[in-house]
Amino acid sequence: MRQMRLHQRGCRRRTATPRVRLPCANDRIARFGIEPLRGPVLGVPLLAAGCAAWLECRLIPERHTEDAYDTCFAEVVAAAADPAVFADGRWDFRADNAALHTLHHLGAGNFARASDVIRAQPL
Repeated sequence: MRQMRLHQRGCRRRTATPRVRLPCANDRIARFGIEPLRGPVLGVPLLAAGCAAWLECRLIPERHTEDAYDTCFAEVVAAAADPAVFADGRWDFRADNAALHTLHHLGAGNFARASDVIRAQPL
């Protein structure tokens, strides 16, 4: 993945409680010593170092869904993946690239990591 220079922007985030002010994403990222990239389309901060992939997305406003279900919809405008785990249009999780296996949130503070791959055999 190619490194780009990040342009610092002002931060504003709409929340269910508008009076609550959250730290800027750039500030939260910097606190952990992570150097973000600048997204090639929208210029949003992206985390690439040590990540299997990144997606740069444009929010599709849907107020009811955001408020009722605490979720959102987005259009992917750019993406990249580390060739160590993604090549020829497929994910390839192996023991030698375990540090880049994807992490999946299951809810309630539980996560799962992609690890064992079971390949189908033709009949």
